[in-house]
Amino acid sequence: MKRIYFPLPVLISLPWAIWLARGLPASWQNAPFDQHSEWVFAFWLTGCFWMIWERPHFDSITWSVALAAQCLGVVGQLNILIYLGLALMLMSLTGIQIYIRVIWIGTALFWMPVIGWLFKTMGADTVVWIRFAGLLVAVFILTAWQWTQQTERTHAIS
Repeated sequence: MKRIYFPLPVLISLPWAIWLARGLPASWQNAPFDQHSEWVFAFWLTGCFWMIWERPHFDSITWSVALAAQCLGVVGQLNILIYLGLALMLMSLTGIQIYIRVIWIGTALFWMPVIGWLFKTMGADTVVWIRFAGLLVAVFILTAWQWTQQTERTHAIS
């Protein structure tokens, strides 16, 4: 069994980040433009846990940026910074390449209420399709990342 260890500040700040994002489920259930976002979030979170399991590594720079975003979000009452901080904090626990991390953070926007706000003039049904298009991008990223991992393992063995 693989053991994963992370520093104590991470183990303290991650529950705090989750607690700060406690308004997300209510938004997903009640806001008409945020419907079905919980499915996008569930898949995104599954991908995060998968990447953490495959390549656990603590990145203190990403974690510091996440903590700063959350503090600014609390002080400025900007939920997008709080949600972005949560996504960054989860990504700070992975040892994947930086370009995949940046793209994966970009796909996190699709479970955040900001997408509903940005595309509200297009109608609630269109926003749902936009969210699931972002989900397809996330599926493509995970598949490509896993393929590169398999290729690296194959070359390392031979």
